Amino acid sequence: MTLLKFSDVSLAFGAMPLLDKVSWQIARGERVCIIGRNGTGKSSMLRLVKGEQKGDDGEIWRAPGLKIGELPQELPLADERSVFDVVAEGLDGVGALLAEFHHLSQNIQGDDDLEKLMHVQHELEARDGWRLQ
Repeated sequence: MTLLKFSDVSLAFGAMPLLDKVSWQIARGERVCIIGRNGTGKSSMLRLVKGEQKGDDGEIWRAPGLKIGELPQELPLADERSVFDVVAEGLDGVGALLAEFHHLSQNIQGDDDLEKLMHVQHELEARDGWRLQ
């Protein structure tokens, strides 16, 4: 099932085109990595994907109800959170459960902790949260 589709999308700032009639699509379950040098249009393309910017030409189609999340390029302020916690924050409600499971599993002290861990595990399974791990 297609989640996102670019059809002949173009985008330019000034005389230099960043995207020139680009066509691609992402289907459910696919993973994508965007690489390139600074100033070549990666962030601009992501703004198009999120709908924050319109292309100069072409069509961008998003599946109805599609949620698009992002991990900002700016580093978060230095605090007591781990990398796991910062990334989990970007995973909507399931991220908090994954972080809780992670912390509980690292600090089991007794039966109460095992009971909490089991409850969080069941909640993750009910929300299909393990696919995000």
